Amino acid sequence: MTETLSGPGRLVQHAVFVYRGLSTRDDFETRVDQTEVLVTASADTAVCWGLPSAKHRPSLSPLFGGPVAVAIPPEQVAARLRRMMTIGSVVCLRTTIPVMLDEMAVGWREAAGVGFADGRIEHEMAAAVSAETRVLFALGAARPSNNSHTFEIFDRATMVWPDQDPRPISIVTVTASLGSVWVSGPLAELNEPLLQAVGRGEGGLPMDEGLLQAALDAKAEPLAAFLAAWAALERLLGKAYKTHLPRFLAAPSEGLSPSLRDAQTRVRDAGGSGPSITNQFLILRWGLDPAGVEDDEALFRRLNKRRAQIYHQGAVSELWGARGEAVQLLMTLYRLSASPTRDTPLIME
Repeated sequence: MTETLSGPGRLVQHAVFVYRGLSTRDDFETRVDQTEVLVTASADTAVCWGLPSAKHRPSLSPLFGGPVAVAIPPEQVAARLRRMMTIGSVVCLRTTIPVMLDEMAVGWREAAGVGFADGRIEHEMAAAVSAETRVLFALGAARPSNNSHTFEIFDRATMVWPDQDPRPISIVTVTASLGSVWVSGPLAELNEPLLQAVGRGEGGLPMDEGLLQAALDAKAEPLAAFLAAWAALERLLGKAYKTHLPRFLAAPSEGLSPSLRDAQTRVRDAGGSGPSITNQFLILRWGLDPAGVEDDEALFRRLNKRRAQIYHQGAVSELWGARGEAVQLLMTLYRLSASPTRDTPLIME
């Protein structure tokens, strides 16, 4: 039976990722704004917690005149997930967003319905993916060590729960791959307050979730992933350095490193023209925390040189490492901006 639904409801987007760089023996749960988070080593727990039940994901075949497909039992889904989990753990995200249905066509089948996303639902689904990206990025930024590991999506499902009907609507989607960040080590080293702060944007730095998603995509071409990470960094610098510019210009030059003194002189002498991107980075990085600027400056200059080699020489080989370094530098900036304290205790012993 098909009918149309209008009125308020809530969209719940489920996503399960295999996270090879984070290991744990105990489950860890938290919430970042509208996204519930579970990190677990158990495939069975991940499937039961992270995905809708089979009865709420009805077969699409009857909508097109075909037979009803047999639902895959959860233990078989968990077995598939377990085969992907050679090492590491699973990150499950469950994001809830209020929605307003506008004559959505729904095909009902017993305990659930099947619907195709209209423009409004697609907008909220995109918002849910952005929320996932912020949480995944924050997981990386909340880690003190950064070795290159990947996480990849196992499954994503979107459900709409209308206020007027107790049955959920399974939204037809195509699952996209997402996820490669520099993060490794035991869950005990995860700084949960920093995860919350970065995930909620408490540091005040703007975040371009679209570019970050492309930069974190494990299956993206290295060139595309690096350029996405660089573009996210460049857009961040162009927006954020101005906050720290007055204090930087007023700082006594005697207390600055040679490169910072040179940047200060160049910005003062430039009059109304804007600083170079390197000086923008120096201003922002110094403004967030004067300690450790030299090491991050060296990394930024190396990445900027790599970008120039792509644009001017067509050098596009061996970019995996550069992509990871660009993501690492982004995480450093967000970590410094959002850090609640410099000595925040870890979540576990």
